[in-house]
Amino acid sequence: MSKTSRGTSFWNKPGKDIAPGDIFPGIILPTLIPPVRHLKKSGVNASAKYTQQQLWEMHPVDPDAPPPGLADPGGAEVVSRARISLAMFLNWGSDVDADLVALAKGKKPAGRVWLAAPVENLDKLQDEKKHEQPDGAKLSDRDVVRINANYNRFFLPPFPGDPPGHMGRFVDFKKVAPVGVQSFIDAKDNRLAAVSRDALNDMFHHLCWHFTRAEIFFHPITCVHCGGITPIDVRFKGQDIPDDPL
Repeated sequence: MSKTSRGTSFWNKPGKDIAPGDIFPGIILPTLIPPVRHLKKSGVNASAKYTQQQLWEMHPVDPDAPPPGLADPGGAEVVSRARISLAMFLNWGSDVDADLVALAKGKKPAGRVWLAAPVENLDKLQDEKKHEQPDGAKLSDRDVVRINANYNRFFLPPFPGDPPGHMGRFVDFKKVAPVGVQSFIDAKDNRLAAVSRDALNDMFHHLCWHFTRAEIFFHPITCVHCGGITPIDVRFKGQDIPDDPL
């Protein structure tokens, strides 16, 4: 599956603007795992002989008595697990434009965040044929993702520059994370690829299926009123991405 559902080219060259579907390298994606621990600057002044860094104390968070700041819009410092990963950018272009205009007017990034999901290599999944199909055939986890039959994972074909035999990748929608806008602004020139207009449409169909489990985003369904077939090929309007194949 090296092309979109319409048989068109999947990958574009990154455009001049950050857009949904862009693939960024080296994005740090956070995951908050309880019990949550609050970070507070320590009142201890360590000798410069031992450290030049600010010391922090970690305190368990009591939900019935949260520390000052945690309930404020700006939030507070907490300990979080994170990993650095390839990531697909998910925000709509108008969201990006609005934040960039605000930053250009001198506003600070502060708590502004954009959304991204990690991109994993397909070969990390098991190849055991364990998913039995109606026709009796058995598919592996890799096979299921490759045909986009798993609502949590969206298949990405290999980049044109990948070595022969590369299996491709997938976006893990279960791990969508908010990331400070500056991370993407700083990495804009390092983007590896962008998706074509049709690939973006496929991705958003899959993302909607992930969140809703609505059949319309997976296969055509029968209209309960007229008995006709409702097509799956619905276009998401508003994000104009010119095709520039990678």
